[in-house]
Amino acid sequence: MIALRRATPADAGYLLALRQDVVTRANSRSTEPIDPEAHAAWLGQLFSDDTRRLYVAEHWGQAVGVGRLDVTARGTEISITIAPAHRGRGLAARMIEALVKAAPAAPVIAVVRTTNRASIIAFLHAGFTPCAIDADLAEEAWPRWIELRRPAEPDREP
Repeated sequence: MIALRRATPADAGYLLALRQDVVTRANSRSTEPIDPEAHAAWLGQLFSDDTRRLYVAEHWGQAVGVGRLDVTARGTEISITIAPAHRGRGLAARMIEALVKAAPAAPVIAVVRTTNRASIIAFLHAGFTPCAIDADLAEEAWPRWIELRRPAEPDREP
């Protein structure tokens, strides 16, 4: 079982450590190492932004990753990071399911690097379907991003 709790400023060290992980950075929109002061400023803004929610995911009381929900005009965008020690255990799809339930607006979308097979598979297992591919040919000769979408739940308004 995955439980979500809202991240707090006390989680800043854990959040920064996950963000600095090499695999996490390689699969993020920004792949550069993050300056701790810049990260602290970003967290301060995030905690005061009503359109963004940051969660620590716990499995049996142990932190296993982080999930973020960003409300946009298109719905809610979901982002996840599984802690390195907990990757490959099938937790990502369960975390995604928990985040979908917490999403304040439908549809729920994810934008994932096309090279990030683990995340794509986790989102597919959580009921998402591919809906768009972005070929950013300025940097690479193949599509870089795939957008996956989870249809609105029957009892939820779009």
